[in-house]
Amino acid sequence: MTARVLRYSAGNEHNPANPWGRSELTVHGDGRAVLEQHHSRQPGTSTWTGQVDRQGLSALWAALDEAGFPSPPAAAAAVPPDSVICRLTVDEDGGSETVLLAGAVPGYAAVAGLLDGLIYRLSGGTVGRPG
Repeated sequence: MTARVLRYSAGNEHNPANPWGRSELTVHGDGRAVLEQHHSRQPGTSTWTGQVDRQGLSALWAALDEAGFPSPPAAAAAVPPDSVICRLTVDEDGGSETVLLAGAVPGYAAVAGLLDGLIYRLSGGTVGRPG
């Protein structure tokens, strides 16, 4: 069995209504985390690395299990215009499974909250998302 790798992509640096740009977060099974931030208001990309402790990893995997990943999320009543679109992929044992999230997504709020919080912490508070 190979270690799980979680990949989380949130936002779009080409959307003029999105001041944060696009975050590409990778969390490895050993806790290594890499964040690439593609800026929307300035050229270029910033990169940060860090470590997620065992407790944080356990909370993340538990939130994914509770959300029913890889099952698609329950449909939201309506996705507001200019919602942040997120792609969540888990690679494991040579395969991968993906779900797309948009707006406030029933069942996946805890997962998105943990990942967005990790993005905020890795970036030293420079990358945030509306709650």
